[in-house]
Parts: sequence; structure tokens; C-alpha cells
Amino acid sequence: MMLLIGMKKNEGFLLLELMVGISVLSIGLLLIMDSLMRSMAAVKISEDLFRAGLLLEENIYDAYNADRSEGASEGVLQGGQGTNFCWRTEIKRVEKDSLDEATFNIFSNRKKFGVDLTVVTYL
Repeated sequence: MMLLIGMKKNEGFLLLELMVGISVLSIGLLLIMDSLMRSMAAVKISEDLFRAGLLLEENIYDAYNADRSEGASEGVLQGGQGTNFCWRTEIKRVEKDSLDEATFNIFSNRKKFGVDLTVVTYL
């Protein structure tokens, strides 16, 4: 049998160990929250791009099926969560064979991650 003279049993954590553990846990949670916030911002940007693409497709469809005349038209569409989309359509006569050059532009009012899509095609 061994005698344990002058040795203490380790029965708990030191305050320093607890502070280091809580700090590591806090930093890990902050990184997870930052990742979550960035993914939510990416989803919002993706939604805006998708809505802008649908609006662009609708404008192209309307211009293709309508009686086209040379000139420009524009408008504003209220998007989700306060995003306004502005669109502009410009049609120019290119040749005498009733071929028209159409420029479609969609852009949003968001400052940081705005959407700006432009398509030029012939109708």
C-alpha cells in the first residue's frame, strides 16, 4: 500500500480552465452564427436574382407577343421584403425586314447587393 502524503486529490476544475472552456465555446458559437447569417444573406440575394430573372422573362414574352414599336418603356415592380425592381425595355428597328433589336434591363434598389441584369436580343 502506498502512502499519499502531501498529495491532494483533483476534485474539480480551476476557474482558469472554466474561463478558457467558455471562451472556446463562445468563439465556436460566434463562428456558427456568422455562417448562418451569411447563408441567409446569400438566400436573399438568390431570391432577388430569381425574381429579377422572372421579371426579365415576362418582359421579353410581352415584347415578343405585343405589337412592337420603336421606343422605350419602363416601370417599377414591388418585390418581396421591400425590394423594388425597375425595368426598362428599349426597342430599335435594325433592318427593313421587320427585325427589331430589343434591350431589356432589370435592376433593384438595394445598395449593397443590387441586381442588374441586361439582355440584348433580336425579335
